[in-house]
Amino acid sequence: MKKIAIVLIVLSSYLFALQMQGVASNNCYTKRIYPLPKHVVFEGLKDVFLKSNINIKQADEKNGFIQGDGILNTKGDKIYSLTITSTIKTVDGKYTQINTIVSYSVSEKKGSVSNVGVSGIVFPISVPWRKEFLVQSSGNVKDPQFYIGFYTNLEKCIYDDLMIDNSPLNNEGK
Repeated sequence: MKKIAIVLIVLSSYLFALQMQGVASNNCYTKRIYPLPKHVVFEGLKDVFLKSNINIKQADEKNGFIQGDGILNTKGDKIYSLTITSTIKTVDGKYTQINTIVSYSVSEKKGSVSNVGVSGIVFPISVPWRKEFLVQSSGNVKDPQFYIGFYTNLEKCIYDDLMIDNSPLNNEGK
């Protein structure tokens, strides 16, 4: 069983290397194809989300969809939040294709300003004990290294799942 799992991971890495030839012209790094059944890859995706502290908001194996949110790298007064969405589909009856898109937003804590006035003269005063989070930037993650790390973690989770006795591969179809 270990040999099969190792061969599958090496093969998927090879397939990814073939896809990476056109990275400069398109977003092929957001997609991977695995020579595994859909339910095995779906279980691996759930494991990646949970081990990465991403809260799964929606997961539907039948329709091949999983989405989750998480907060990462909170530094000082900034909060970085991610939304990860993956679609899973069977290709040619023997491969499973995953498309993943990740969006982010950066929020920063800003102090509130109150107005104090006397006789019609109003002065803005910063209130340090009352702060609000304001979104500073947002968009889609376009860094190939993020997706390479994501799929590397997915492959590790799939490998770990295949190595245990109650492997999803052993439970065809659930």
